[in-house]
Amino acid sequence: MNRLLSLDELDTACVAQWREGALDACRDTARQMRERAIESGDLGQEARAELHLALCDQREARFAPALAAARRAAALSRVAGDTEFEVEALALVCAAGSVLGQPDGALEAGCLALQLATQCPGTLAAVQATDVLGLAQAWLGQTDAARNCFASGAGQARAAGRIDWEAHLLIHAAFAETLMLAMQWDAAAGLPTPAQRRSVEQALDAALARCEVTPGVMAGNTQRGGRFLLGWVQLMLACWRGDVAQADGQLGALQPRPQHERAWLDLLVAWAGVAIAASRRDWPQVETQAARMLDESRQMGHQPLAEQARRLLLVALARPGRMRQGSAALQALQGRPAAADVDAQALRQDMASFELRLRDLNKRPIGLPAWRREDSLTGLASREHFQAQADELLQRADPARAQVSVLVLALDPGQVLAAHHSPLVRDRVLCTLAALLRQVLRAGDLPARWSHDELGALLQRASGDDAARAGERVLATVRAYDWSGISPGLEVRVCLGHASARVGDTLDAMMRRCESARFASLRREYRRLPDAA
Repeated sequence: MNRLLSLDELDTACVAQWREGALDACRDTARQMRERAIESGDLGQEARAELHLALCDQREARFAPALAAARRAAALSRVAGDTEFEVEALALVCAAGSVLGQPDGALEAGCLALQLATQCPGTLAAVQATDVLGLAQAWLGQTDAARNCFASGAGQARAAGRIDWEAHLLIHAAFAETLMLAMQWDAAAGLPTPAQRRSVEQALDAALARCEVTPGVMAGNTQRGGRFLLGWVQLMLACWRGDVAQADGQLGALQPRPQHERAWLDLLVAWAGVAIAASRRDWPQVETQAARMLDESRQMGHQPLAEQARRLLLVALARPGRMRQGSAALQALQGRPAAADVDAQALRQDMASFELRLRDLNKRPIGLPAWRREDSLTGLASREHFQAQADELLQRADPARAQVSVLVLALDPGQVLAAHHSPLVRDRVLCTLAALLRQVLRAGDLPARWSHDELGALLQRASGDDAARAGERVLATVRAYDWSGISPGLEVRVCLGHASARVGDTLDAMMRRCESARFASLRREYRRLPDAA
């Protein structure tokens, strides 16, 4: 009998399949993961499954379904309290929305992602959010905002010692400068002036300089997209300088790419071909290639590229003797149904169903008023709230699929703080222990005040081994802390126990096992002390 993969194992499989370009396999695994997460009530893993689906669609330039899945992932992450993952989902909302002609929603999502990223210290979330927002602003023609975004992101990456990400930001900054000039360029008026090209040339020089002094930054399949974008920038500059022969040679080198990579890159190749034809004043060729670019970008749903193709096509159609027939051809082309619109109704229905479910999730009764859900001293969850959350999780979770564990951390009963220190010191010790517990636990775990001198933690998706490792991290953090800052000479000893849910388990049964494990550990500790009898 085959063992069912855990949700974490399915998540890992999705990541590996996506990196290998096995997008169909990644989708199948993500759908299985989503179904299993819904069954077990694990909103965090359901959000991850939705994001895997969004990433697959984004890579294949299926922007509308990518946007829908990313929105679901962001909403679920918000309910689950996973800020770092919500940032990633909002970044995808920003990216997909910016090319689907939804500028307000895209920029709102990007700005929110950037603000939330500041709540994820020690990660690259802010750098990544800045990168996505800068690209969205570039597609939407917000020149100054995009420049500021990329400069800020590159500076943050450099300060963090991540020169690979600094190079990534500088490549995107060069691409954005080229993109914005290409969108402003009036092909009928001639080539851009040296002054107009200067910002593109400076951004390209900065990107190439960073890549040259960063060994390996442009090596490997993961950087193929960066090499392509730099090649496109160099091609457009050659075209705008009037070096058509060089541009033609670079155009041929841009075309061969693996099937699974972002399909909109093909539209950049088409755009470069139109630009080369326009620099030659070959208007029939501009018309032919711009019409193909318009049709393909509309089929894909890429609104900024469709708009640029339509503008270039109108320039070509404005030539004498062609305007009337060209206008009819343009109307016929724009009247064709786009493939991106085929599933629009189904996507709307899916999102409506999800919104109804999300309302139900947000309306779930907490069972306690707000003032009773938090311990007034430590700021952790109260015992009542901890019990309610544990009971709900144990009732809906299948222990074979969604593992649940608890930890209990207590002051060593052999160490009586009140005998040597004031009650205020004891309170400060408990508050410090609460802060250290928060620091060590994962997002989504629930720390609580369990009793007078005991703190607890409810761990989701945690096996017995996971709980043991979490307990070791807690103990190591407590032992390493300098308690003399609270009171000179103060030493704090704690003991810890953990237990994992079994079929039909209750919180009371788990806490009893925790207590037994805690006192067994305490007895072993005392036997190791030098003055033990």
